[in-house]
Amino acid sequence: FNALQLLATLHLQAQHFKIAVTLFDRAIALNPNYADAHSNRGNALMGLQRAADALISYDMAIALNPRFSEAFSNRGDALQLLNRFDDALTSYDIAIGLKPNVADTYFNRGDALKKLRRSEEAIVNFDQAITLNPAHLGAHTNRGNTLLELQRYDEAMISFENALAINPDFAEGYSNLGNALLKLKRVDESLALFDKAISLKTNHAGAYANRGNALVELHRIDEAIASYKTAIALKPDYAEAYSDLGITLVSLNQLDDAMACFDQSLALNPDYAPTHANRGIALHELHRYEEALASYDRAITLLPGFSGAYSNRGNTLQKLKRFDEALASYDQAISLNPAYAEAYSNRGNALHALKRFDEAVASYDKAISLDQNYPEAHSNRGNTLQDSDLLEAVASYDRAITIKPDYHEAYSNRGGALQKLKRLDDALESFDRAIQLKPDWIEASWNKSLLLILTGNYLDGWAMYECRLQREGAKQEFTACSGSAWRGGDIRGK
Repeated sequence: FNALQLLATLHLQAQHFKIAVTLFDRAIALNPNYADAHSNRGNALMGLQRAADALISYDMAIALNPRFSEAFSNRGDALQLLNRFDDALTSYDIAIGLKPNVADTYFNRGDALKKLRRSEEAIVNFDQAITLNPAHLGAHTNRGNTLLELQRYDEAMISFENALAINPDFAEGYSNLGNALLKLKRVDESLALFDKAISLKTNHAGAYANRGNALVELHRIDEAIASYKTAIALKPDYAEAYSDLGITLVSLNQLDDAMACFDQSLALNPDYAPTHANRGIALHELHRYEEALASYDRAITLLPGFSGAYSNRGNTLQKLKRFDEALASYDQAISLNPAYAEAYSNRGNALHALKRFDEAVASYDKAISLDQNYPEAHSNRGNTLQDSDLLEAVASYDRAITIKPDYHEAYSNRGGALQKLKRLDDALESFDRAIQLKPDWIEASWNKSLLLILTGNYLDGWAMYECRLQREGAKQEFTACSGSAWRGGDIRGK
């Protein structure tokens, strides 16, 4: 028995899990009352990802030795793999009660709390693990990842830096630190860290996916797509990378390809809330608004604190002209994330549609106070001010254009405000700039045509006016008229 037990343990340490299970079975057949053999058999089964079978072995070990703290701790690990996180916590608590100074037990307990989204409690457990073992790489890492989820990015950076101080060749640490920097908009630094992680571990799928996120922020879209595809090639079941690739394709208006990515992501992980939310964005762009709402609602069901899904849900409700519901959705997003500038700006749009203009301006002002370089908030503010303060509206458009010089909508709307101020040459120049930036954007051409007609340039104005039939929602209905056609001559007095 002792020889079999020793040989089985050696194979377990060498990660020869199938052989270890067979040898532990033989040892247990000789001595069925030896708790350690049952516990180690459970460890080998865990190595084979057979958590349910491992749980039976741990329970047998505990039945034989009710004070077997390690078996209770390992039992918690098996329960985690079975997604029974509350039961896992109970098992860890018993293990800690029996043996309170084991860093790994606190670490694993923190991991279960993190999965239950009890983030603050998770951090307390990671801190306890670090107190017991200051060089606990996993505790520093998971503490940092939990702080990332709490948007406490500077604190997360400290945890990741501590992990790298323990192991300077820890590829995951560089990737995680890159994520924190990316959240802090230090994009170039984050990209360098993702590249460092890849240099240390060339098959690090997560680093490639994160690198793609950084490249998107730098508007290097083709490189981002290549990075996501590399991540997927390295890890074909990488649901998150499919989702990130999909939302990048949405930005290129490649909506069918994006939907295929989202479908693949959900086939791999049906409960991944960001994919449902991203799929909602694609459905919105496809004008499939009711389906988009269903996707946002599913994301929110899976992740009730998902502020982005609430905000995007509001956008879709606005398209359906359900403005009061949209406003409620934005308010929910803001209650979850009070620093959510985009939600405040979108909320302003809903208030504008409800003709609550002063409240709309206040909402845009709040968005701008949170992010002064938010061009859409400045432009939307200008739209609302057109009915009350044209000079301030133009100033808002000017700020939007300063931040985003290729902002064609702001130029077009600025032209409308200048026209109302009778600054017709400036208005025409603004419309021309909008058309130059986006020649296929009909709204600017429509606005310019009206101004040309107003100023007596009928030949060019009426010719450009035909673009009205291409405007979104335009009704192509024609009524027969009697009389002669106008050929561009002088019609004064006729």
